[in-house]
Amino acid sequence: YEDRDGSQLGREQADGRGYAMACFDLKTGAIVWQQWINGEVMSSAVASGDNLYFNTFAGVSYILDRKTGTTIAEKKLFATSAPTVADGQVYMGQRDALNSVVRERIAAFDASTLDLLKATTFQDAPYLDLKANEKTQYASAASNTSLNTGSIGLAAAAPGSITAEILVGASSIFSVMSYEGSRPLALNGKIYATQSHVLRCLDAKTLAQVWEWRYPTSLDDDGGAMMAPPIAVNGRVVVACMDGMIREFDPLTGAIAKHYATGEKLRQQPIAAAGNYYAPCVNGKMAVVKTGNALVDKWYCWGGNAGRNNQSDR
Repeated sequence: YEDRDGSQLGREQADGRGYAMACFDLKTGAIVWQQWINGEVMSSAVASGDNLYFNTFAGVSYILDRKTGTTIAEKKLFATSAPTVADGQVYMGQRDALNSVVRERIAAFDASTLDLLKATTFQDAPYLDLKANEKTQYASAASNTSLNTGSIGLAAAAPGSITAEILVGASSIFSVMSYEGSRPLALNGKIYATQSHVLRCLDAKTLAQVWEWRYPTSLDDDGGAMMAPPIAVNGRVVVACMDGMIREFDPLTGAIAKHYATGEKLRQQPIAAAGNYYAPCVNGKMAVVKTGNALVDKWYCWGGNAGRNNQSDR
């Protein structure tokens, strides 16, 4: 949260740390610990083992001790999604620093140090480019939604710091708060990630591409991400798409096993519970798809479970 009252506020803001990550007692609401951080958290923090992982819109990635809040690692990695932790590695989207040509890759880092281990090649990423997004329906709709909810602007950043506008091309409260990016899914030795209009399956050991599926669109149609980050349901990889379809993919081949139409535009990751998909829509509605299949279940919140670590709730 943005901290404007702390006793250290002046010093921390001068150092670009106007935000805090806090741990609260669930029963009493008492603050267990607080740690100053340098920006607003992207999507959500992720709990894995004794650590808390998160990325900020200021381009910095963190590992904190979950029990004490002590900083274990803090590195400027220009992450473009929340992290996914699996098998001792942290997977996330990563921007090519702040080069004039906006590019993105999927990268894996050591879960103890955030040292880079491996990565895909950088791909052109106009969906992260503010100038490209400003020309699309996405930016206009997001701005109007922000104004209609009384949110008139983004928080002021420290001089010279990176912002959501610079890092991921999000220029309104709505686009920042709803941003999910190219967050990977780890499943059975593979990594699955949607990069705007492309769903990729990567080998977890090497990050070599196994297959891809391309959503038939262009940035000019709507702008921003054309597909939400994938989820794992009933042994399949499931993706919500801007054409209103929720598509179930065979994780081995990339073939579409089944699809469901909602009639609405979708950008957010859905949940799956008791045979139904619940998908938040661009216009603020909630689309409910009754599949009739009781195995469509166990993805109960963003990230799958309470740890937000892209795992189904077993």
